[in-house]
Amino acid sequence: MKKVCLLVCLSLMMVSTACADVKTPISTNELSVEIKGYISTHFPEQKIIQAIQERDNLRTSVEVLLDNRIEVTFNKNGRVREVESKLPGQALPNSVIPAPILAYVQEKFPAAVITTWELDGRRQKVELSTDLELEFDLQGNFVRIDD
Repeated sequence: MKKVCLLVCLSLMMVSTACADVKTPISTNELSVEIKGYISTHFPEQKIIQAIQERDNLRTSVEVLLDNRIEVTFNKNGRVREVESKLPGQALPNSVIPAPILAYVQEKFPAAVITTWELDGRRQKVELSTDLELEFDLQGNFVRIDD
């Protein structure tokens, strides 16, 4: 019985260690061509002040913080997953927002700006300067307000 209990405890420790967050600073030279291209296309005037590679629950991502306090998160393949302003009310560049989503927000919420855009496996979400969260499908069709 003691051996079984010890084996279960060791197994749980190994699983919890494998799933733990591991954040490692990386240099801009270590960023992929895809990440550097995205940053230079959408943020040509900004400088990268920090890049962190994160392993979380067996997923790898790269978080890039720019000098204008916008953080861009990429998956392991260098595809953008989230763009978030770290300053209250700061608008994201229009170029990072899919056209149908941008048009919808500009039409329905003309006084608001988009402060966060996120791509999930089956949906996209934006957060507005009014603290509303809007959900869209992958084609950019409005689904619902998630406040």
